[in-house]
Amino acid sequence: MKNFNQIFSTLVALLLISSIAAAQNDNNVGIGTTTPEPAAILHIESPAFPAPVKGVLVPRMGNIERDQMEGQYGDELPDGLLIYNEDDGNFWFYRHDDPAPQNPPYGQWVMINASTQTQNSNVPQGGIMMWSGTIASIPTGWALCNGANGTPDLTDKFIVSVTSSAENPGTAPVPNEYVQVQNGSPTAPQRRFFKLAYIMKL
Repeated sequence: MKNFNQIFSTLVALLLISSIAAAQNDNNVGIGTTTPEPAAILHIESPAFPAPVKGVLVPRMGNIERDQMEGQYGDELPDGLLIYNEDDGNFWFYRHDDPAPQNPPYGQWVMINASTQTQNSNVPQGGIMMWSGTIASIPTGWALCNGANGTPDLTDKFIVSVTSSAENPGTAPVPNEYVQVQNGSPTAPQRRFFKLAYIMKL
């Protein structure tokens, strides 16, 4: 009986090893598939409907936990590290500054949203575009046109008059927002003004 148990255990182990090997081809791994894509180091496949479909869950944390990571890992925090920020409901990835600083902070967390795409756009250096957002969300390589960092001072230079705050879904003033709605002046008491802000590609 003892020999049978040993043989059975060996067969089970061999079956497990073979099933794992079937999902590992050419240094790539498949989860939910035995044929991972050749160009993918990790290929995750969700079960097909009507089976319960699934997604990938990345680490979730708030601003405090995210900002503590560089203090814990220093310059060993890798480029491309991805987290989901529960405080603002966005994905963030880490990117080292170039050239690398000698002292912390060594890089920055970048929020993944539509504005992130402007970093890799075809806008030439010195190009200016209208911007709406907070200080923290201005993409790397861009600067607010406020007269600093070699930019022209376009502060309060452009406004759009709107009939009511309802015409601007982001009614303001909002702290740290560059684009905001303000009350109309005494000469136009029934109107409000939508202040426009601009950023420049450095």
